[in-house]
Amino acid sequence: MKDKETNREAQYKSNIITDINQIWSDKDLELFKKNSKSISWYGNYPTYLSKSDIFFHRSDHNTQYDDSENIERVIKTILERIQTINNRKDKTHIGRKGINLWYRDNVILKRYNCPAVIGYLDQKVHLDPWTFRTILFLLEKVLSVTTAVRNKTVSDLKREDFTDPKVYQKALNLLTSKMETDYYRNFLNEMSPFEKIDLGLKATRFKYSFNHPMVNYCSIQQRKKGNKEASIRNNLIEPTKRFFIWLCSVYERFKGCSINEVIVHFITEEHLKDYKLYLIRQVKEEQITENGARQHLVDVKKFFKLLYKDKKVNRDVGRTVTNLEADNYKFRKIPTDLEIQKLFNVVEIYSDDVVKERLAFSLMLVIGLRGIEVSQLRWEDVNLGTKTISLNDTKGKNCVLPLPEAICEMFKEMVVKSKGHVFSSEPKKYRIKLYQNYKLYTMIAGWKYEGGLHLLRHIFVTRLSEYCSPNLIRQLARHNSDRTTAMYIHFDNEFLKKEINKMDVHFRGDFK
Repeated sequence: MKDKETNREAQYKSNIITDINQIWSDKDLELFKKNSKSISWYGNYPTYLSKSDIFFHRSDHNTQYDDSENIERVIKTILERIQTINNRKDKTHIGRKGINLWYRDNVILKRYNCPAVIGYLDQKVHLDPWTFRTILFLLEKVLSVTTAVRNKTVSDLKREDFTDPKVYQKALNLLTSKMETDYYRNFLNEMSPFEKIDLGLKATRFKYSFNHPMVNYCSIQQRKKGNKEASIRNNLIEPTKRFFIWLCSVYERFKGCSINEVIVHFITEEHLKDYKLYLIRQVKEEQITENGARQHLVDVKKFFKLLYKDKKVNRDVGRTVTNLEADNYKFRKIPTDLEIQKLFNVVEIYSDDVVKERLAFSLMLVIGLRGIEVSQLRWEDVNLGTKTISLNDTKGKNCVLPLPEAICEMFKEMVVKSKGHVFSSEPKKYRIKLYQNYKLYTMIAGWKYEGGLHLLRHIFVTRLSEYCSPNLIRQLARHNSDRTTAMYIHFDNEFLKKEINKMDVHFRGDFK
């Protein structure tokens, strides 16, 4: 029995990669050395890549394997385990225009058994799917309020129920954006076409250029301390701008004024406490993550603390406002292989550009690229000859990642160019569009998982952890610390139970 367990342990160890440099066989390295025009697809790389050029640095592990074929087999297993993409061509392509019809048949007719609502949505089915989705989410809030106030079921609601002042005044408190308010005003006018309903809200026009004097003052002070422009923008300017926009949208005292004209002396602790409640609602509606909401509130409070410290205001209004609670680690349920397959099937059917979007999602799922890295990817970074991709990640580090054969084939399906962006000449807009389409596709695929595009990166790291050592996972994920990597690994109770049972068998074998 002990011999069997020893053999099992040896076999298990042989399938674990502990050194990033062990991925590449001598044959692979020879391929890197050649890197000639005959095998390069416009790759802009040096003529030779050493092992230390691959990823970040050479690993500190000294363990060496002579069986390079076994290592290649394990890597292939990892990629096959991660890559569950089906490229079958037997799916009927409908395109993005069919998404609203899917919503109508599978969501509206089943969930909203109300003639007035169904009739209204039928008039909106021609809109962009993301806009249509926004209206659906709005109506869910409206229906919950209306049924509660009028004490009726959804099927019993009439047009006059929605136009009850008690209903729409209460519903307004649940709306989180100007867009939702505008759509709600349109809905009420449809419910009462001969009598215009006044919601009591004044139209507010915001200047898109944010140039508030107090924020500018704090920015100057931060620059003097040596803070980087990106840090000042992300941790001071943008959070304060969002807070001021919210103030001007909600409070009568600030309505009608520009966000550059907000008088900070008029802002009180109560305003910040209400803003905290607003952020909590945003988290519940998945408009922002828990950690994002917490950090946003911290940044806004820091702005007022800086002003108080430099005696620009009489009091620190954020001092008594407690921070939002958020655990650095949040367990996420990870989609199964079948569910991932369903997602890619949906892309095949409803995408207006199947080749591009299949590649974009695959890069995130198979090699762990971030959404911003995908949108900014350039043809100069892709070398299909050496099957590698060069990245400048979000931390400013340069690294080279391997491309599995299936991903290389997807690149070849596109119109390969010598330079320029792979997906769009407007990366920021493409990233937003990719996120919106992801949310639409996952809805159709039946996913109930929180988060956006970054969930695909969580799937990538979690699956790597089933095969690789912690050091290798960290390097493949391009993280600076193991602590960060640990936040991306999510195992359910069933998986953990199986692993514990394996350990139990191992230990019982040792003690016999």
